[in-house]
Amino acid sequence: MHKDRGYDVADTELTRSLMEFRSIFGNCPDLDSLRFSISLRSNPYNKNLVIFMGTDEIRTANIRAVYGQILSKESIQGLILILQSKMNHFAKKEPEKFPFKVKVFQVHPPVV
Repeated sequence: MHKDRGYDVADTELTRSLMEFRSIFGNCPDLDSLRFSISLRSNPYNKNLVIFMGTDEIRTANIRAVYGQILSKESIQGLILILQSKMNHFAKKEPEKFPFKVKVFQVHPPVV
């Protein structure tokens, strides 16, 4: 998705097999290790941050914690939150307060 939109994504990231992914990150990866930032090829200062959230319900405190971490670590233009669980009603309103665009994607964990 990001490569199609002009962001600098290595081909190795796009062609990595599930086996290769698991050899690097394990079967139950630490979510912080999956966090990444990518820059727009035409403007390296235009960055998006991608954060994977856990399987617990996403609450306002979780979203505020993400916001606090971002402000202290890097300057970004956009944030993508990947959720494996539901975000409660109050938490859904928090990203509207962010000074950058926030997109939320809901994914479901695989059935084992």
